[in-house]
Amino acid sequence: MQKFSMKKYLPLFVLLASSVFGRIEVLHFSDSVSLIVDLKDGWRVEAPKGPRPGFPFTTYSLRPDDQRNAVCLITVYNPSEERAGDMSFLRELLEADSKPWIDSAPGHKMSQIEELASGHVKGVSAKFVDSKLIGKPVKPRDYKTTTACIFGIDAVCLTKATVLCDDFKSKEFKEAMSMVLSLSVSSSQRL
Repeated sequence: MQKFSMKKYLPLFVLLASSVFGRIEVLHFSDSVSLIVDLKDGWRVEAPKGPRPGFPFTTYSLRPDDQRNAVCLITVYNPSEERAGDMSFLRELLEADSKPWIDSAPGHKMSQIEELASGHVKGVSAKFVDSKLIGKPVKPRDYKTTTACIFGIDAVCLTKATVLCDDFKSKEFKEAMSMVLSLSVSSSQRL
């Protein structure tokens, strides 16, 4: 009887897993905070933007490799927020976080807040449409829709994700939201 050899099948398993799941990337926010994302095929992680005046957080951008007009921004607000699992706190934070944009122009409105839950991620999201861009041609990096998400990862790591694209029904939107929902805290931080 022939003995089963994992070494023989490992490359096939890796190829099959990467075709189904994309590829795993680690987003390093600091020496003590890293998130894991299931990066979809055709997307890349850009170099993070560090804290800056008016926004004291590091942010990663996930973008399509080609010319598709979309981006997914990931920011860790607090890696050890004890209220990160409190849905009413997350809802209030999303409303406060969105208020400057809503107040910036007539017609800016937030959709009904929806709950997010998948794997390690639990939180809230809201969609926005830039009414002045509806019906106009797509312009690179000028997005018609925004989805703001505030959530806890493992009910501890308070995180924000913003998905910008041109259509909530697009492949880019679905892939970006799938990446958001795939987020988890690096296993070394769970100890």
